[in-house]
Amino acid sequence: MKIEKRVFQLEKRMFQMGKRAVAFLLCAAMLLLFAGCNSANLGSMKFALNEDEQGYTLTRYKNSASQTVLTIPDTFEGKPVTAIGGMAIQNCDDLLKIEIGANLTEIDKWGVFGCRYLKEFAVREDNPAFCAVDGVLFSKDGTCLVSYPNANTAEYDKGGALKEEVSYAVPEGVTEIAHAAFYKCYALKEVTLPGSLRLIGIRAFHGCQNLKQLALPEGLETIRNDAFLKCLGLTEITIPATVRKIGNYAFYSGDNLESVTILAPKAQLTQGHRWLPEPGRKPVEPVWGNEKEVSLCAPRFLEDCCFYPEASWFPFTMCATRFADKSSVIQASVRRR
Repeated sequence: MKIEKRVFQLEKRMFQMGKRAVAFLLCAAMLLLFAGCNSANLGSMKFALNEDEQGYTLTRYKNSASQTVLTIPDTFEGKPVTAIGGMAIQNCDDLLKIEIGANLTEIDKWGVFGCRYLKEFAVREDNPAFCAVDGVLFSKDGTCLVSYPNANTAEYDKGGALKEEVSYAVPEGVTEIAHAAFYKCYALKEVTLPGSLRLIGIRAFHGCQNLKQLALPEGLETIRNDAFLKCLGLTEITIPATVRKIGNYAFYSGDNLESVTILAPKAQLTQGHRWLPEPGRKPVEPVWGNEKEVSLCAPRFLEDCCFYPEASWFPFTMCATRFADKSSVIQASVRRR
């Protein structure tokens, strides 16, 4: 009797476990079905319904050798296509052109990247958020450069080799270069930046290995993390006096960067972690262009001068004044009477 009772209890437990397993599988199937109802495909594009259920986001584009132009529609299943999601258009080497519809107002910071032969963006004129100038994507008001197509004016041969490196001038009026805007633009050898520029975004020029000529303009205030990471072609850089912040690893892995001049005062500048190159060799020692060491050998010179601590005005500014005994250093500005 005891054995029969135990067998009965075991069968009962197995039955209960089976019911739970079935319930779990049913729930999983319902979740998959529900997810399927909120996403759908249109050719090589996949869309997902937004949280507010008022529009769709392009979540994935599958690269195809037979498709060189991607046209993002104004609507999908009767609702506007409003966004490009993260990683939606990545490493699509067959794409030459991306056409943006009228309702698209948001592009994830990693929405479009790594499309090596992409030559241009085109935007509907009635789009309220974006515009394209010479194939380059900007915010509607032209103040933010959103994305530079990797092969904008560059030409490649049939084997995919770059024929000639190119230059680009960012238009005056641009105040911000967005996250990863020039990410791995191998064809760029020179970029001219406007005096209106105030901010260079995270990874803005990351991996531009052939970039050799770059002058940071006066007026620039912020260089964010990884902005020029792995820009192997740069040999010298000057940080303008107006810069207030340099982010982490901003110029890191710039193996050929030998000269860095910093015109911004130390007290003004916030320096990120390891922002200068350290490619397994002696770190680059920056030259602070706003500071000069002056030796004073005659005490009579001091009689002819008045010292104003922490002042810095023309014509006689010495941030480090060293006396004849070479043992005393003071912070001062010097003015003749």
